Amino acid sequence: MKLVGKSSQFPREHIGVYTSSLSPIPPRLLYQRRNVRGSQLKVTDFSSYRGKRILVMTGTADVDHPRELDGAIVEWLNQNGAKADFIYLGDRGIVGNGHMMMLENNSDALAEQVVSWIESA
Repeated sequence: MKLVGKSSQFPREHIGVYTSSLSPIPPRLLYQRRNVRGSQLKVTDFSSYRGKRILVMTGTADVDHPRELDGAIVEWLNQNGAKADFIYLGDRGIVGNGHMMMLENNSDALAEQVVSWIESA
């Protein structure tokens, strides 16, 4: 399953329950993700980003969010006025997290990362 991917932290005994809770991705969203007929979301007003603190946190086993891609997103956010920070969990010694990290076995350690970031303001 793509949402679990290569995660070594997702509790495999719960995959059935998790998959039963999912719903299909609406066709319009799929079109936007693939930019079918130019339908992808385009941000033209960056005023809401100005000074906004944003955290992007990426796991080492997230197949849809490689480090380079999420790092580039953080750079883009900062270039457009945000105050974005990037936590690549592998740099903090936390490995094996996929896309659904909030459901994974070490979610408490991940929450500690977020709380620490919030408190650092």
